[in-house]
Amino acid sequence: MSGENDPKDPKAPRADSEAPRSMTSSELSREARDAFRGAAKTAETLQRKLSRGDFKLDLGADAHARTVLQKAVEHAGPKRRSVEPALRIDIQAIAKSGHERLKGMLPHAIHHWILRSFGDEGIRAVAKALPPELSSRFESDAFNALEWCSLDDAHVILETAVATLSRGDASLFADLAEENFSFEFAGLFQSTNKTIDLIVKRSPISWGRILDFGRVRVSEENKTLLLRFEDFERVGSPLRHVIVGTMRALASTAEPPKTARVYSGFEAFAPTLVLAFD
Repeated sequence: MSGENDPKDPKAPRADSEAPRSMTSSELSREARDAFRGAAKTAETLQRKLSRGDFKLDLGADAHARTVLQKAVEHAGPKRRSVEPALRIDIQAIAKSGHERLKGMLPHAIHHWILRSFGDEGIRAVAKALPPELSSRFESDAFNALEWCSLDDAHVILETAVATLSRGDASLFADLAEENFSFEFAGLFQSTNKTIDLIVKRSPISWGRILDFGRVRVSEENKTLLLRFEDFERVGSPLRHVIVGTMRALASTAEPPKTARVYSGFEAFAPTLVLAFD
């Protein structure tokens, strides 16, 4: 008969000498394994759509996507190293969900816009007014165009430049974005078809490669073509000017040339910015 502490008895308590160990992947519960498989599949689907430019994953608002991706990491266990590359998702950004991001190409472009118009003196003046953690990066143009930076950092750079270079007039960046369009952004927004309809309808894909928040879509109202930037509650005035200046330059490349104007939502932190094209 089995003794009270017989190790063969499934009900017997663990010996004190047995140290607890982490569960291996094979020992995860069915629910955990299912959660992981579902999360990995969701992540791969989202990434395919992102790569095609027809879907925007909003890490700050899409609670479902955030949850399944976090589960994928939590349940990967010892296989986490092999899982993360397969997901092709920035795990650290998910952990900090709620922090909107944009590509470093924007602060990189801002640096060069200021350099062309104000020279090294303008760069040094802005850098001197920036917080220490941003000052050296901005002055040395250390933002990688293909990496993400926070929307907050971009706001600080833009607002500081506005205060330093134009005494608070944010329209400076509408002018700089329009004047410098051919240098930094033309290749990103270029279209072989020059009709205004197709140029504008293609632009959400291009904005999706710069902004990792909000939703950009095309609509029509009273036969007027509209471009809508939604979920823009955290976007300040200078960045809105950058968008307007960029779209003015893009509209001017149409055949025949067209103009872009603000239709609504130009005030800082308005939930939706709408541009019209005439």
